[in-house]
Amino acid sequence: MFLIWNDYKNIDSYQAQVWQNRLDTLDRLLSYGVRKHLNN
Repeated sequence: MFLIWNDYKNIDSYQAQVWQNRLDTLDRLLSYGVRKHLNN
């Protein structure tokens, strides 16, 4: 039981990490696009 719970916790933090990375990437792309747009 404890091992299974631990695995779920690991998957959870991994998923959170993945989402955080995706959001960071989106953020960078958006701010880059906005900067490009404003400079033109």
